[in-house]
Amino acid sequence: MDELKFEPYAVKLCLTRPKNSQKAEFSTAVACLAETVAGRCLSEKGALIGHIKGFATGPDGSYLHVSVTDAARPADIEGHIACRPKSIILTLNVHVFGVSAARLKELLIESLSNPEVEKNALISIVEPIMSHRIFKEKNHAE
Repeated sequence: MDELKFEPYAVKLCLTRPKNSQKAEFSTAVACLAETVAGRCLSEKGALIGHIKGFATGPDGSYLHVSVTDAARPADIEGHIACRPKSIILTLNVHVFGVSAARLKELLIESLSNPEVEKNALISIVEPIMSHRIFKEKNHAE
């Protein structure tokens, strides 16, 4: 078997509550997004999920943590954003073996249009944090 390549991808996402939505929940949107990303990743030939995880904090110090290690299982959610802010920032780390960082970004962007995600939050990319190129430069710098 060929060695599985590992190109991690991390990104900051802004989740905004949809207008006129009293029922929208960031925890539901985050869980659905992580599950959708996992499912799309596993549709890639030879992909193996290492860990997809995310972390966000509310303005009051509350937090939300999501974790997916298997697309066949629902996302694990810990915490809850206690107040109802208009938006939160989610840092999402996608560690999937066998899929390039560029493709992981594409799969994430495709996942943002999932109707179940959009029902609970409008999500936009704030900034990429780390791609394979940066990871490689950091770990082979000396």
